[in-house]
Amino acid sequence: MMRTRKQLPSAPTVVDVAKDMQAAVWAEVSTRLLRGLRALLEGLLEPEVTSQVGAGRYERTTTRRGHRNGHYSRNLLTTHGPLPRLRVPRLLHPHSKVPCAADEPMRSSLTILELP
Repeated sequence: MMRTRKQLPSAPTVVDVAKDMQAAVWAEVSTRLLRGLRALLEGLLEPEVTSQVGAGRYERTTTRRGHRNGHYSRNLLTTHGPLPRLRVPRLLHPHSKVPCAADEPMRSSLTILELP
């Protein structure tokens, strides 16, 4: 009867370890980038609503041109992954809408808002 050699588990090569590390680093970068993008977009929308309404949150003025009506959630797809539940302010006066890139149809890449 012939004896067969047992195969020892192969140790990961340096290239495999480097690829795994690179994937982990890019996953962390994408996660942090999406968090920052969420904060940036939500932070840019708030002053836009304030300028359209003519008053800050809970502020009473005689020059008010509308009212806030909470937020709605919008899923946004970016080149770095999905950005679920982006909070978009909602206004309560006829024909009012906060201009937002998130209201464009979903597509595989999003160009960041172009500032004037």
